[in-house]
Amino acid sequence: MRAVLVAAVAMAFVLTSVARADEAKAPTGGQPGARCKNNVRNAVRGHALVARLRCPDGSRPVREETSRRFQANGCLENTFIVRCGGERFAVVVPADAPPLIPEGLRQIEAAGLSDFQEAQAILETDPARALKIMDEVLKREPSVDRFWRLRGLSALLLKKPKEALWDFDKVIQLSPGNFLYRLEHAEVTNLAGSPKKAIGELRQLAEEVDPQWPRRGELLSVLAILLAKTGDPEAPAARARACQAGARQLCPPEPEVGTGEQETKEPHP
Repeated sequence: MRAVLVAAVAMAFVLTSVARADEAKAPTGGQPGARCKNNVRNAVRGHALVARLRCPDGSRPVREETSRRFQANGCLENTFIVRCGGERFAVVVPADAPPLIPEGLRQIEAAGLSDFQEAQAILETDPARALKIMDEVLKREPSVDRFWRLRGLSALLLKKPKEALWDFDKVIQLSPGNFLYRLEHAEVTNLAGSPKKAIGELRQLAEEVDPQWPRRGELLSVLAILLAKTGDPEAPAARARACQAGARQLCPPEPEVGTGEQETKEPHP
């Protein structure tokens, strides 16, 4: 969790730095040497806005590109191109005016996002409180995948895997194309007492993911472990595939052999 917070701070710093660099290049429209004071704030505001947007089906839009242009007064206008399925949307965020959100996209309410962040921060130390917060958030925002996911994680930490599985069912209903969510769903399915069903989900997912997917080794590792636990005869072959995919937890690397000269010993007389 601390790593998530550090990453968020780092991202804010990067966005601020980019905005200041762009601001330095801004034309001096209007008065000589005029600079828009909202450029830095607007860059951060635009990225935060896009993070709150949702497609008509409740899933998160895919961010494709970002462009910037300077208005005559030197203020920076950001345009974010996002995609929902096969449809692309342009979200325009001026420095000195409300953002222009195309019809078809909607925002998560700020209060819901703030509560989510609070629950995320206390998840490991107080999962019961996090669960209670997410219960209230989901009454207002029932179509956000990561809200259901956080509630499910809270239930897992409280050792309630069957309740967590119901939450993860909602997660993959909202984002069926998210491979990570599907991997997590299979793992929760196993914890809820259905290992064979989990194996079926993992096998299907293993067929769909790209060989270069960063979590493929983890996926194959989980599958191999479950096959071994259930006594499936395919377990050895599954373990070999996981090792080939770089599953270090299941297949730790062999110790390196020294390359120096080996010491020779005189034979005993």
